[in-house]
Amino acid sequence: MKTIVQLTGNQGSGRGHQATLQNGLSPRVWMGTPDVSGKIANMHDFAGQQVIVCGAGRGIGRACALAFAEAGASVCIISRTEADLLQVAELGRKNFAAENQIVVGDLTTDAGREALFEKCPQPEILITNSGGPKPGNFQKFEREDWLQAFDENMVSLVLLIKEAAQRMTLRKYGRIVNITSSAVKAPLPFLALSNAARSAFTSAVSGLARELAPQGITINNVLPGPTDTERLRSNFEYRASKSGVAVEDLMEETLKKIPCNRFGKPEEVAHAVMMFAHKNAGFITSQNLLVDGGAFPGAI
Repeated sequence: MKTIVQLTGNQGSGRGHQATLQNGLSPRVWMGTPDVSGKIANMHDFAGQQVIVCGAGRGIGRACALAFAEAGASVCIISRTEADLLQVAELGRKNFAAENQIVVGDLTTDAGREALFEKCPQPEILITNSGGPKPGNFQKFEREDWLQAFDENMVSLVLLIKEAAQRMTLRKYGRIVNITSSAVKAPLPFLALSNAARSAFTSAVSGLARELAPQGITINNVLPGPTDTERLRSNFEYRASKSGVAVEDLMEETLKKIPCNRFGKPEEVAHAVMMFAHKNAGFITSQNLLVDGGAFPGAI
């Protein structure tokens, strides 16, 4: 049975549109819902969109910056190290004819965040990404270590999201994707600072996502597992120095726990980020996606 229904949302003119359903269910149409009919949207369709990528000089942040540049976005990249950013920008120009905007700054400071939004005042997509706190025995950490970890991996990121969301609200659209860690779901030994700060941040943005959803803004998190980056290698080196076990042996031990039998690639994490950042992902918010090769043993 076909049922003709009148749409109540503002689709184009907002009046006179009809939808044909194959059953008798009454649809609920939300005002501002994007048109996702027809063929599946190209995941690399970001032409002209304003994207901010944090921690873009190395590793996963760098992979995200280059992926968005390849997809046609206008990308603003920020990190503390100018040489890294210049290298990323050069790769974008050489490979994709992209002109990335560069901001050298510290996002844990007001000045760093102000400089970022001066360069990119109307972001449509924000990718947060911060280097994790130092590893170590929690009994050796002092109050200052905990405060620094939470400032760098929670408080400063929430302030960044606050500023971006205020600007996104003006156009009733935005995509915020946070790159955190699989340790949010499965805390790791010797990473107490990271476990605590990232878990607190994940909990905080879960509530923020629900507050911002009516404004057309989504917030989601990508949780990478062991990924081939400098951070992973430094963690192995730290564990080796404390245990007396060779780095290569520790790596082999870790690989045995990953069903895919390898470490992830930064580009694979970037693809997950782009899925959440896409314009047609507007009905996905407050979600945590593991990108860990199946290492997490739970069903949910």
